[in-house]
Amino acid sequence: MRGVELAVVGGGVIGAFTAYFAAERGFRATLLEQGYLGSGASGKCAGIHTTQLVLPIDIELSKRSQEIYRRVAPESVVRTGFLSIEPDWMSRYSTELLKRAGIRYRVLSNREVMDWIDWVRIRDYEVGVYTPDDAVIDVSGLFPSLKERLEGLGVKIYEITEITGLDPERRILYLRGGENLPFDYAVFAAGAWNRGLLGRSGVWNVPVLVYACQVLSFNVESEVQDVPIFIEESHVYMRRFGRRNLLVGNGYAIKLTSPSDCPPHPSREFINELGQKLYERVSRPENYRLSGGWTGVCSSSPDGRPIVGEVPGHPCLYIIDGLDGYGLMRGPAIGQDLVELISGRETPESIRAFNPARFINYSGEPETVIELHSWV
Repeated sequence: MRGVELAVVGGGVIGAFTAYFAAERGFRATLLEQGYLGSGASGKCAGIHTTQLVLPIDIELSKRSQEIYRRVAPESVVRTGFLSIEPDWMSRYSTELLKRAGIRYRVLSNREVMDWIDWVRIRDYEVGVYTPDDAVIDVSGLFPSLKERLEGLGVKIYEITEITGLDPERRILYLRGGENLPFDYAVFAAGAWNRGLLGRSGVWNVPVLVYACQVLSFNVESEVQDVPIFIEESHVYMRRFGRRNLLVGNGYAIKLTSPSDCPPHPSREFINELGQKLYERVSRPENYRLSGGWTGVCSSSPDGRPIVGEVPGHPCLYIIDGLDGYGLMRGPAIGQDLVELISGRETPESIRAFNPARFINYSGEPETVIELHSWV
């Protein structure tokens, strides 16, 4: 196989946008995916894209990523807004962060939230923080659009392509079937699958905890509102999924030895826990019927922040990992920043903050998932 200037491993949101920005910068880029584009964790996410995060750098990355989606794949962006239901004291902190980042928002009083979201039990000390420019990303439509744009930029896309090994010194990826792919630079954007490939190749034991995220689908007797909501105290998000279906999740994690161990269906413990939380917070729980659910594989670093930049000791290898289930919201901007680093133009703030070198002396994997995306 003819060599390439930049090989991107992983055809999810992060890998696809990294390849896109590399091609825009003039790299001869190739994108490799073991399944089809978007068939991994990206294709199984809830699709919620909000700027209501906790860390200023994450808010900025999410804001930039929204702009990227609207520019590159506008047909996949459904503007819905986003509503966080939170204690009044908390709203004073969260809105200050939004204000500093230039995010449009509105604080809804307790009565306004109760009148608008009348199907949720609002506690008397809770208010709403509404960000009208937030959106839901139609993931099923995103990847066909991205594939068309990538091919238009000259990116070669290899789907159903398994990478069996890596020689970092000779700069070669070994593919199932005996083919070799020489490269100048390689970006490993395969999420939870990075650890296995880089570890087997003797490059780096990526210090991440691999885990399964879970989501449930409920059939609802009445039509569901468009705006996704997050209830801070219950740590539960909900969004419309069809006219009378509701997706519900809360970040409940199942620790995995490898991505291949991910169960195909949500666990009984998760169903019971989320069912109890839903029962406590919806006005008429008898109107909700569990209709399905699924799982996806995520990874988390020892400090809960992403791992982005040069693989320690290997100047031609780069990694994006540890996005903790928030790759959809931050991935496009992070991919853009990494391309800026590789092209030698600058070292963006995200690269400085998420540099893999901070874990150069770390051994093993984290014990638990560190949640940095909500206040409680």
